[in-house]
Amino acid sequence: MWKVRRRNSGSISLHFGRDKSLTTSGQHPDSVSPSPRGLIIFAVTLAILYASISWLRDDPKFSGAIQLTAALRYVLTEGAIDATPEVVFQAAASGLTAALDPFSAYMPTEELEYFEEETEGEYVGVGVEIKMTAGAIVIVRVFPQTSAAEAMVEPGDRIVAIDDAPTTGFALLRVVQLMRGPEGSTVLVRIQSPEGEERRLTLERRAVSVSPFPIHGIARSGAAYIRWTDFSDGSANRLAAIVEALSVESPVGLILDLRGNPGGLLDEAVNAAGIFLPPDALVCRVIDRTAQETIEYRTAESPATFPGPVVVVMDEDAASASEVLAAALQETGRAVVVGRRSFGKGWVQSVFPFDDGSALRLSTARYYTPAGHSFGDPSLCVPDDETETPDSSWFSPSGLVPDSFVDALPVGSWEEAFAQRGLFADFAIAYGDEWPTGELVETLRRWSDSLAIVPEGLVANLTGGDESEAMKSPDGISRTDWERVLRTLDSAHILDQELLFERERAALSLCLWEQRMVAVERPDEAELEEYLSLDPDLSAARELLEEPARYYDFIRRRQPIAPTATVEPR
Repeated sequence: MWKVRRRNSGSISLHFGRDKSLTTSGQHPDSVSPSPRGLIIFAVTLAILYASISWLRDDPKFSGAIQLTAALRYVLTEGAIDATPEVVFQAAASGLTAALDPFSAYMPTEELEYFEEETEGEYVGVGVEIKMTAGAIVIVRVFPQTSAAEAMVEPGDRIVAIDDAPTTGFALLRVVQLMRGPEGSTVLVRIQSPEGEERRLTLERRAVSVSPFPIHGIARSGAAYIRWTDFSDGSANRLAAIVEALSVESPVGLILDLRGNPGGLLDEAVNAAGIFLPPDALVCRVIDRTAQETIEYRTAESPATFPGPVVVVMDEDAASASEVLAAALQETGRAVVVGRRSFGKGWVQSVFPFDDGSALRLSTARYYTPAGHSFGDPSLCVPDDETETPDSSWFSPSGLVPDSFVDALPVGSWEEAFAQRGLFADFAIAYGDEWPTGELVETLRRWSDSLAIVPEGLVANLTGGDESEAMKSPDGISRTDWERVLRTLDSAHILDQELLFERERAALSLCLWEQRMVAVERPDEAELEEYLSLDPDLSAARELLEEPARYYDFIRRRQPIAPTATVEPR
């Protein structure tokens, strides 16, 4: 999905990602008639709107414009709710985009500001990363050289009030918005430690830079590993610096992890491709809806800086810029892709800003790989063969197909119970440098027992916990008999929990190591090796780098494909 970046000239630069649009709603007091001021505003606004669309009446494509004007008039003059024209027009804009595609949306001012901050990788705030755990706002990470770090705020602390307003019941986005603000301004925050101690802190909002590379390093086997979470402004240059630093340590190759990466700036994908591809290499094409305009994006004239083997790891949540980069490296035989089929986001969005600070995000074009493939639109790309093999069809309408498939680990009952309570992050924070590597999962189990966490297993689901209904059954059952059944099932439930825990042992261990890696950012060789071994996707990628014959066999399967991108004007 393309996003917006403002420039000093007032022009708009486009980029894209697989964002999930935020929704806003407003409530207005009931009224039997619009206020006089509202009628005046409505009359003026309606006159301007009518004049602006009157020229459309003779064009059959825009015949519905008259109905739209009439609908606005009835809503504002006859509706029981005294809605202002501004609110009504914003709702109309939201309705217009809702009828199009999942990626177009009307963005109010606050949403556009948040949207831009996420894109730029920088924001103005106090310097904490937060999550919602059982209704509480918990600090997961404190960024260095920020007011939160200077005030000795620690991961695991909870934000219980902002400017004396309790955060109970607040949505996570609402807390984010309250913590951010103009640079140099302050916010009063009440912090509660895990032990229950509370502090009132006045924190200054400052510019905070968030790294899009939460994990990177070299494993004991010699494989370099980099996780890239978003294509924010300047991230390709950071990637080049990390790659250069790691290549000095002579890795056997690079694992570039794009799982869960929703995309971002197209320029960053193109610049990143230049780290691995020769100068002036085609990365992708963008073709507008009429097929009259094509823009080619190519690597810079500077030579590639990393010549070694590359394995790209993808999953179903990797989209847009992630797919552009992976497809360019895959099609040219520069990298092998492992994992699962990607999201399949081939639509391009343009952002049209309005004078009030809001904007319209609208799908306006599609992008194509160097060989002319597009994913995300079945009408433009039909695979040669329905089988998911790299020999028959590397791309499909629903995403980029990896060279080597790896099944995802299923989410079990214990993992779901822990994740809902945010315990994986809490565990990593609590143990810090004293990481219990030897009995990691056993320590987690003892920790969960102390918190009385009991996931629902197969046996527990049999009873449904409905004693009263059993007592009312036509057949009748005595309380004694029912209690005997419950005791038997309770014993089975305990055994069920143990069996489930053993079955999920590998997945639970991986979840813990995942949080450990994020916490330390640059893990040592032994820790990273352990992490690569536990993760099925990363383990498959590392094995490819350790088996050059197999790696280059995938590369040799690539055959030159002439560009075939064609679209029919609409």
